[in-house]
Amino acid sequence: MKSNKDLYKDAFNEVKASQELKEKLMNIDKTNHKRKNKLSKITAVLAAAAIIVVSSVSVYAAVQLYNMHTEQKGKYAQTLVLEKSYVKSDEKPKFLKMNFSYMPENYVKANNTGNKVCYSLKNSCNGGISALFYDVSKQDKITDNRTNIVDSELTTINGHQALYLQEEPQKEYDKNNPVFDKDIYIYLEDYDYILYIYGGSDLTKEQLLKIAEGASVEECSESESAVILEWEDNINETPAQEDYNADIKTNFSQDNNNFFNVGDTVPITTADFDGNDVNVDVTVNSIAVADNLDMIADDNFKEKYLDENGKLKPLEVRFYENGDGVNILTSVETPIKTENYNLKFVYETVTYKNNTNRDINGICVYHKLYNIKDGAVQSDTLEKLVEEGSNIGYDTNFDYKLTEWAYDDFSIDNNNPNYIDLPANSQRTLHLGFFVLADDLTDGTYLSIDDGAIATDYDIITMTYSQSYEGFSVCKVK
Repeated sequence: MKSNKDLYKDAFNEVKASQELKEKLMNIDKTNHKRKNKLSKITAVLAAAAIIVVSSVSVYAAVQLYNMHTEQKGKYAQTLVLEKSYVKSDEKPKFLKMNFSYMPENYVKANNTGNKVCYSLKNSCNGGISALFYDVSKQDKITDNRTNIVDSELTTINGHQALYLQEEPQKEYDKNNPVFDKDIYIYLEDYDYILYIYGGSDLTKEQLLKIAEGASVEECSESESAVILEWEDNINETPAQEDYNADIKTNFSQDNNNFFNVGDTVPITTADFDGNDVNVDVTVNSIAVADNLDMIADDNFKEKYLDENGKLKPLEVRFYENGDGVNILTSVETPIKTENYNLKFVYETVTYKNNTNRDINGICVYHKLYNIKDGAVQSDTLEKLVEEGSNIGYDTNFDYKLTEWAYDDFSIDNNNPNYIDLPANSQRTLHLGFFVLADDLTDGTYLSIDDGAIATDYDIITMTYSQSYEGFSVCKVK
């Protein structure tokens, strides 16, 4: 009678996989080391019983043999590797949705998130989790290169192999200013998809793993489906930042843009929540510039930014050296110098008007400040210092983005800061506030009201920059 070991080998030899992959799996170190940065390769599905009954299994494009592991690239860099074989040819479902049976207390599902599945603390647009699918069925092998990794673990979640990664954030943060520093990749072999969940610093590792354990997947209609993206090699690779900025600089001219005054009504084309172009009229009713926040009623917001005299606190900037993320982490905790900069607050009142007989579900709203000279965007004080320092980064003493809005009175309505609903033949007045360095507020400072239609920011979902610019509608701040 053959031993269990011999039976195992016989069954393994029947599997239709490349000899190279078989040899890797037969000789792999099966110890699942859970200590930081000391991971070994582990086998994902290698049970003899599962192999023997494979011919009777019929589930879409199920992968019956695969190997998920990481490769260490220096002290803090790792590459996720997924190799797979023996893919059935049954047609996969086109649309899937995910459900979560566990979510920490007070975390609610966000609306208007582009079909990503997102949860965050109630009345907050920050942190929490977002989740989507990657279709990896077109590749026999995929990789994802990651840097600044300080904790990682190969584990099993609901019978599926999974990889947990945690990055060292390149800035300081607190509970009110979470950053996305945790990721979980779960390989769903029945569909040949990866369920990708990324979480904020407001969640612990244990909470994120528990959320992932409570995730389930089911077929659904197109309107219910979560995002399913095609996997691309090097999904974290983005175009050079200087190329991105160069494109912006060519667009601020009288020929390509609409320069208007405060009080003027401007027709703009933006997008609704479903991605359709919509036309609305926008009026910038007023722009105020101050060194206080007297125009705002929200005491919680004001408390963070005002000193004992009711004036804006100076911006404390800590400059640090950027590490390579491979062998050296960024030294946020040991700044090379600290500087204080005076701030101004720019407060905008703007009205959106829908002149059509059709309700608009979610108008994309995105305003931004620019310093423009001779048709080009000027670098601000901090950008110039960082450019001169080459490998220098900076962090600040409170949560804000220069020239991006830091305050508004409408995002709390739908838990998303970029969309408003506008019924047919109606209008809505919004208030937005921006921080800007006092020295950078010049006669060339302009407010753009239709950046959202042009998508100038990095998109974490498509992993690309959009570089399609069609001009801006801008008015002078001073």
